[in-house]
Amino acid sequence: MTETTRCARHPNQETNLQCARCGKAICTKCMVYTSVGLRCPECARERRSGINAPTPSTVGRAAAAGGAVALVIGVLWGLFPAYGFWIALLLGFGGGEIVNDAANRRRGPELQTVAAGMVIGAFLVGYLLSEALDHGFADRLNRFLGDPIPFGDRIIFETIMAAIAMYLATFRQK
Repeated sequence: MTETTRCARHPNQETNLQCARCGKAICTKCMVYTSVGLRCPECARERRSGINAPTPSTVGRAAAAGGAVALVIGVLWGLFPAYGFWIALLLGFGGGEIVNDAANRRRGPELQTVAAGMVIGAFLVGYLLSEALDHGFADRLNRFLGDPIPFGDRIIFETIMAAIAMYLATFRQK
């Protein structure tokens, strides 16, 4: 005769299920689906392990790469504000990928912060460069290239583009 197993949280429920981590008996009411199998609610609530978490040196390397990207893309953004949409895409996709590569493909909130800082840095460098040029060279260049956005509305446009770039860069780090 086989002995019936009962759920650890619901003693009146018979079950054949076990938590994939601790081995505790669980029923269909309390089981939690995870990427590594069924878990009890306690094991499912635990934070991520430190195995894939980025180390401080990895975060530093990613921040250095993000700073370099912010400087280069910021200069491009300051010189060619009419191409803010394309520059934002380059910053979001390319910059996010560079931060990810510098972090050895690790992910986490620390690297999302680095990616967000990279976008803010590029935006500030571009804005300050545009202001430092006193709109002379940049305006003449953009008029020659056919700038569709007047300078007064450009800051709104560039802020929206920075928000898109930030979403793209930080989404890559999740």
